[in-house]
Amino acid sequence: MKLVLHSIFFVFIKATTAGEAMIVVHEAQLLKEPRVDAKVVQSVRKGQHIYIHKKHFLNSPLDSRYFKEHYPDLIKYEEDEHPGYYLTRDNTGEDAYLPKEYAKLIYRDGREITQSVTPFKPDPFDYRLPEPLPEGYPVLRENSYRSAISLFAGPDLKSNYPYTSVMEKEKFSQRGGLQLNYLTRANWDTQDRVYWGGTFHIWASTAEYDLFDGTNSTENKGQVGFGPVFSYDTWKTEDYMINLLLQVTFDYNRVLIKREDRGDELKEERSFTGFTVSPKIGTSFHFINVFESGSFFIGADMQLILPTTLTSNTEPNAPDLWNQYGTSEDTLAYPLTAIWNGMIGFQFQY
Repeated sequence: MKLVLHSIFFVFIKATTAGEAMIVVHEAQLLKEPRVDAKVVQSVRKGQHIYIHKKHFLNSPLDSRYFKEHYPDLIKYEEDEHPGYYLTRDNTGEDAYLPKEYAKLIYRDGREITQSVTPFKPDPFDYRLPEPLPEGYPVLRENSYRSAISLFAGPDLKSNYPYTSVMEKEKFSQRGGLQLNYLTRANWDTQDRVYWGGTFHIWASTAEYDLFDGTNSTENKGQVGFGPVFSYDTWKTEDYMINLLLQVTFDYNRVLIKREDRGDELKEERSFTGFTVSPKIGTSFHFINVFESGSFFIGADMQLILPTTLTSNTEPNAPDLWNQYGTSEDTLAYPLTAIWNGMIGFQFQY
């Protein structure tokens, strides 16, 4: 008996207070109040018909007699109390509100052609993923790795051997080098952003000096370093990514100094070596999926050179070209300094 009365009640509601609308998005939400942040009271799937209050069915602009002939009991409302929302009812019979773009009113007249049944392309409410599903979905792969190779260049170090004469002329080349990174994703990272691993780099440069005492000098500088690296993707989309890189390297430095007297053709070559620790910070912009599982990137970094002293184990054969062997003057000292690099490279993920 209750079921019969319930059915009669909703038939009466339909006949006296409502028209119909069809849902045109994958899933529409009925709201308790006409506000975007209101509580959701019911979800309705695409294609379903729901009842809409009769105030939303005004007379057709194409035929002013339409509703008078077919729905004589419908009242024409002059204004909409809540623009942007249709008044309807949820499955408990309570008032609810539906955003107008979610539904197509069924007028049964010429106004039907003014509303599309597919207003959104693509449907922003369709959360279904196309097949085949992305690799690793919905759980990240247990192990994920990255490797990168890059070329970098930047201004040369301005530190030089303490010559006994004033410099007349100096010329510096650009530093140029190669860097390799190998990283693995942190096992606690659920967003595929945090990686750590190891890095290796090598760079070289040349500086030339003419001195007033009639001698020339060429310094061929080089550094080889390796150490731990930390990587974090600060921002990324499907096509682009900004990455932050922090690392500390243990470096072997070598400077090969060639001295020459322009007057009597006196020449000598000595090697100065030493170790240092260098923190480095860098950032890069990635163009993702330039090729399969790979990205192209450009970026810059800054390396902090901690104070260190390079020494030579070979006693000079031409002492007139050098400072006194075995003293602090016969060394090449690097003060605390920072050098920057521009870089380009490729990164691979697997």
